[in-house]
Amino acid sequence: MRQLILKFTHLTNTAIVCSFVSSFALLSYVFIGMNDISDKIIGIIFPVIFWLGLIAEQILIWKSNAVRKKIENIGKTRKFRGRPGIINIWKNRYGAIADIVCLASLLLLALFMIIGIGEKTIQYILIFLLVLSFRLHCIFNGQNFRYKKYLEKRKVKNDI
Repeated sequence: MRQLILKFTHLTNTAIVCSFVSSFALLSYVFIGMNDISDKIIGIIFPVIFWLGLIAEQILIWKSNAVRKKIENIGKTRKFRGRPGIINIWKNRYGAIADIVCLASLLLLALFMIIGIGEKTIQYILIFLLVLSFRLHCIFNGQNFRYKKYLEKRKVKNDI
């Protein structure tokens, strides 16, 4: 059982890391100078990093979901059922932060696009924040992350 819990935690944490890595690929256009050679490299490598990170994140979330269900069936832990994280909002502190950042970056991006401010830097940073915070919104408000937090609280209570 302990190994399943460690596997579940590792899968969930790795999915979060994949979200960061994949989303940081969007910032490549801001931090790397543009010329003919770098345009070709950026045009190939960074989109590949973005999509591989997204695919890895989804696979890890699906695997952690399967492990969570296995833990629920084996152990005597609370079963988490409900809507997916994409639909939920404000389910915990981390989810609320991701929701606020997502909404703020969406509004600022729309405003800056209408006005035409920061087309080379600020808008890319806002797109990065929007994509990352949306992905984290889905993870942090989802069942797997809530179950991870539940297991962490339960572990503390068992140690006392």
